[in-house]
Amino acid sequence: MENLKALKKIDLTKNSVEEINQLINKIGALPIMRTEYEKGKIFDRAVRIDVDEADFNTRSRLSYAPAEYNTNYLRASTPENTMFYGSVLKDNYTIDDHTSTRLTACCETSELLRDNSIPEGERLMIIGTWEVQEFMTLATIFDPTKEYVIDYLQKIKNDYQILLKQNPELETKGVEYLKFLANEFSKDVKAGNNHEYYISALLSTLMSNTGLDGVLFPSVRAAGIGLCTAIHPRVADKLKLISVRKCLLKKENGKVKITYLKACDVEDDSKPFELLDIEDYRKLKEK
Repeated sequence: MENLKALKKIDLTKNSVEEINQLINKIGALPIMRTEYEKGKIFDRAVRIDVDEADFNTRSRLSYAPAEYNTNYLRASTPENTMFYGSVLKDNYTIDDHTSTRLTACCETSELLRDNSIPEGERLMIIGTWEVQEFMTLATIFDPTKEYVIDYLQKIKNDYQILLKQNPELETKGVEYLKFLANEFSKDVKAGNNHEYYISALLSTLMSNTGLDGVLFPSVRAAGIGLCTAIHPRVADKLKLISVRKCLLKKENGKVKITYLKACDVEDDSKPFELLDIEDYRKLKEK
């Protein structure tokens, strides 16, 4: 466990990327739970749009950041390893579930929703809904000593505890490392402090380049009530964009309302799409 102690002691304000990489590569075998998604699983991804900016009309504009714009360390990505960030819908979801998942995606994108010190304001967002086309496997990051309100995390935590009882030689290492990693993935990082992401970002890069397709973790911005994914581009490129929403987020007295302004379904995401005014879209769906 000396390796873990060294990771905990690193001063992230210094340029310690190489040192962190060395320590991460020394972790060795670590019991990690995997989340598997089949074709048909749904993700939402939100992107900010400026008031005077033209509506998005291409798949690429709603996907992961291109290499030339991927210049910072983020929760699960590095300047050398961009990722597709999104929020995930549970199985057998309802309309209410989809609204919550879109709000989670917006929380991860806009400081208006996640910062309680901002009492009111408005933001425009474009939300793309994506469908898995091929099987994918994600490392699941959670604290095995914590109780979760998200049913899936609570279940996977219970399954993990059963796994450790069957493999007691891995229990101490597994629990201590996962607690540490969960803490790294749950940091509420302020603008300009991207060095705080070094460990989670470099670990995500290692996992997504050694047999896994990305990571799944509780949403920090949505106060732990949503699940987020970071998916490697080799898999994200195979996701299918199936619908798009333009919405207005309005915050008053600390409460947030989401109003849909435009929408469209996407039949072929290799071609440009056109957002329709929400009333026109609804009339079209009723036909």
